[in-house]
Amino acid sequence: MSKAQVAPSIEKIAKELARENGEADENILQIRWFPNDKQLRLIMVHKLTPPLVEGESVAPFYFGADHAGGVPYQSAIAMVSPDDDLKARLPDTWGTLDDSVVVWEQP
Repeated sequence: MSKAQVAPSIEKIAKELARENGEADENILQIRWFPNDKQLRLIMVHKLTPPLVEGESVAPFYFGADHAGGVPYQSAIAMVSPDDDLKARLPDTWGTLDDSVVVWEQP
């Protein structure tokens, strides 16, 4: 199989998307990636995101793979307020905050 046929790693794509989004929006404070080999899962801590209602879970937006755009994985992107950052309830299949990796942080 040629190098052109090998899909880029999901971690590499997560880091690239995080950097692009973080640099484009000054209100993003941090972006976390939740490793999964079939779905690209990111949470963005965003200054303008309203806080979650007590007991409410993070509600990701889901996107299909974008092969032409270089993202050959389904994506799930969520935003949380800085106040909810460390206490937000995650989707059941995402694991815990301890499973996440900070892939971008505002300088």
